[in-house]
Amino acid sequence: MVVLFGKVGRVSDARKLFDGLVGRDMVRWTAMLSCYEQNEMFHDAPEIFGQMRVEGVGMDVVVVVVVSVLSACANLLAMKEGELIHGLSVRIGIESYVNLHNALIHMYSRCGNIRAARSLFDASHLLDQISWNSMISGYLNCGSIEEARNLFNSMPTKDIVSWSAMISGYAQHDHFSETLVLFHEMQLQGIRPDETTLVSVISACTHLAALEQGKWIHTYIKKSNLKINTILGTTLIDMYMKCGCVENALEIFQGMEDKGVSSWNAVILGLAVNGLVEESLDKFSEMKRCGVAPN
Repeated sequence: MVVLFGKVGRVSDARKLFDGLVGRDMVRWTAMLSCYEQNEMFHDAPEIFGQMRVEGVGMDVVVVVVVSVLSACANLLAMKEGELIHGLSVRIGIESYVNLHNALIHMYSRCGNIRAARSLFDASHLLDQISWNSMISGYLNCGSIEEARNLFNSMPTKDIVSWSAMISGYAQHDHFSETLVLFHEMQLQGIRPDETTLVSVISACTHLAALEQGKWIHTYIKKSNLKINTILGTTLIDMYMKCGCVENALEIFQGMEDKGVSSWNAVILGLAVNGLVEESLDKFSEMKRCGVAPN
């Protein structure tokens, strides 16, 4: 009921119900904080944390709840509130927990305060893989490609998240040649790419008109028995259409189980761009017959 009240904005009712509960566990504490998060009432969160400490709630539970609030601050770009929670975590002595430290790095970098994030990163003796990946993603989100790459190069170990973040960052900032070079390095390291990486690399192939590289990736996807979902399929269709390989694009489209509006758009536009206007109009009519609303 606490969560339900929060979803409809009845925060005071949620708090009354919460205050009357006996034997509050982590689920109930988190529910009350989620209520505040949903209604962007972060200034009420410290009171909850203080109450948890008074009632003798274990430190591990407090940390989990604080991390949850910091995650919400990051998603809402609520840096002032995040700073408030940061200060509170220092006062109650939980800043030494690595998952909390990572949540702070993520919150600051997500909110654009890359200096604060880097300061925490450099001062910490608690760095793990998540810390490095969060910092790299923060630099990429701010467009600091060189700093992200320098940090990437100095990582003790790199996992799929590290590689994917750097490759996707290059593609998002139009560094398409670097995208393909880094993908090749990833292959040499024997790292299996995920969907995000493949989409970024195919996009780079499209912009560079690197058809053979794109075909190789398509073959890799088939040999690896990877499902071609809407995002991956649409990216492949777009590449083939822009490289003039209409039949390849249509083959992918026909084989897709889930054809979202983006996939239909890629085919319709691709046919038109390749001079097949009548076929493009036919596809548009087919899309409407299939109940897909054009955007």
